[in-house]
Amino acid sequence: MRIICLCGEEFSLNTDFLYYRGHLIADQDYELVLEAIDTLLAEAYRIGQLDIDPKQRQAQFDYLYQQVPDTIQKRFIYQCPHCGRLHINDANYKSHIYKPENDQQSSDILRSIHRNDWKGKLKGNWARLHDAVWYGYLAWDTKQSRGWKIFDTWEELKSEYHRLLEDLKDKDMLATAQLQKDKDVIHTYQRDEG
Repeated sequence: MRIICLCGEEFSLNTDFLYYRGHLIADQDYELVLEAIDTLLAEAYRIGQLDIDPKQRQAQFDYLYQQVPDTIQKRFIYQCPHCGRLHINDANYKSHIYKPENDQQSSDILRSIHRNDWKGKLKGNWARLHDAVWYGYLAWDTKQSRGWKIFDTWEELKSEYHRLLEDLKDKDMLATAQLQKDKDVIHTYQRDEG
């Protein structure tokens, strides 16, 4: 999916970790978000989710995530990287556009609070489209590079995932990584902050 801004700039929404996309939570809903997080953590501890293998953990996380109210997880805000206009979805998914008062205003207000110290993410997925049709992709975003690659075989995807993982780790540009195959978590990486 793409957005074409009123200024003519076209930008993609088909990947994760976008510096020009944010998730909007109304102040009136903020307590609901905190309650949902508390509920998810309490349930995770109750069922021992934090001590089980990654495949079971992913299935249980997927179930718990579904318990978050829909109104909390569906609103987005986008900022045109060229002109700075804000595109905000309302509760009915209708986009409303707001233009900055002048050209000197920042066009990256949705960027991470870590700014240039933000560590990127890498995600690989091999999934069944239907019947015997499979496809794979890698998506990554760091402060120096962003990309999206499609793969025809699991072996190619897995090999490129591990090559890119090591490259980004060596450059100290990666916070997390995950490789999935048909919804099973095959590999995860979490940067040690210590």
